[in-house]
Amino acid sequence: MDALSPSKRFTRGSMSKSNTMQEIKSKLKNNPIRLEGMSVKSKQSNIKIVEGGKKDQSAAGSSKKRKEKTTNYTEENAKRKEVVVSGLLEHDEAVKFLGKREPTRIPHMQCYTNIEVMKVLATKLTISQYKEFCGTTCFAQLSSIRRCHVQAQLIRCMFLREIKGSSKDAILIHVNGTTLRFTICDFAIISGLKCSDNEKDFVFNTEEPNRIILQYFGDEKAITKSQLVEKFDNKVWGDNDDDAVKFAILFYIHSFILSEEPTSTVIDRKYFDLVESGRYIDYPWGKKAFDLLILHLHTKIKHDGKYFRLYGFPLTLKVWFYECCSNFDEEIVVKVSHHIPRILNWKTKKDFPRLSYFAKGMFRDDNNPVRTVQFYV
Repeated sequence: MDALSPSKRFTRGSMSKSNTMQEIKSKLKNNPIRLEGMSVKSKQSNIKIVEGGKKDQSAAGSSKKRKEKTTNYTEENAKRKEVVVSGLLEHDEAVKFLGKREPTRIPHMQCYTNIEVMKVLATKLTISQYKEFCGTTCFAQLSSIRRCHVQAQLIRCMFLREIKGSSKDAILIHVNGTTLRFTICDFAIISGLKCSDNEKDFVFNTEEPNRIILQYFGDEKAITKSQLVEKFDNKVWGDNDDDAVKFAILFYIHSFILSEEPTSTVIDRKYFDLVESGRYIDYPWGKKAFDLLILHLHTKIKHDGKYFRLYGFPLTLKVWFYECCSNFDEEIVVKVSHHIPRILNWKTKKDFPRLSYFAKGMFRDDNNPVRTVQFYV
């Protein structure tokens, strides 16, 4: 029977082990690492390699040795952690977690992201002002975001799985045998915000007074977020449509994109200058929000602490994790579309799932049905 006979061709879901397979092994020079890689790829493409046909006596000895080598390699490999980094299957000798994998107490998570920000804008602005904000600002594409809560305890579970190697450029977590990396590229595709350009390129003359500050805040030298919110709630702009939109932009930035604690957070004058000049459209808000999120997570959050505050734009971190999961409980979150930015695709049904729910479900180590894969842009 020749090599092209039906019994030796590839079929869907299986491949007969015959001369064709022996030729492949010969070309690979019996390299068990390459063979193991073939096995992994076959699993990913839903192709199984099964035994079939008869072996001749001359090949029995060498086949047995190859089997022993492959078995030994597989057993050794099973003791190592399997990780996915930049699309490559790699093996890590020992995954080192930065904190305890199980909390000794239930931590309290405080998040300042106003998920109802668009509803607030709709109630404070006139119809024409609201349409201008949703149609002409650099945040227009996010105006159609669905109600998507941060679910802070999910983020807490993520940081119980944070591993050594996390830095200001990436957060690394190890879940269900897979290492996931959250980078600024992931942040950009999730949020849709601009992450290029340098913040330092936006320079203003601080010796000249800012009109918005002078007109609406008087001699205040340090304007807090709570003061900005109060001015916005009181609609201090009166009949000035331009200032109404400018206040809406400032309110949106500090309530949703750069969400921070209201009473202690002092707003940098640069943000008033950006909005007043119109240059806020070109400003890299995505990079600013990503850096704030990473900086705060790495400097403020203790892995064994009991109280945490989430600053920046933590909603992107939650959406990114769901994008990495093969399945999820639709009782707490639902994916309703497949658009970019990805943050528009998700809607939460349960805002405050407990830590134990995630720990015993999506983050458990044994018999976990949720498969996590590296998120690709």
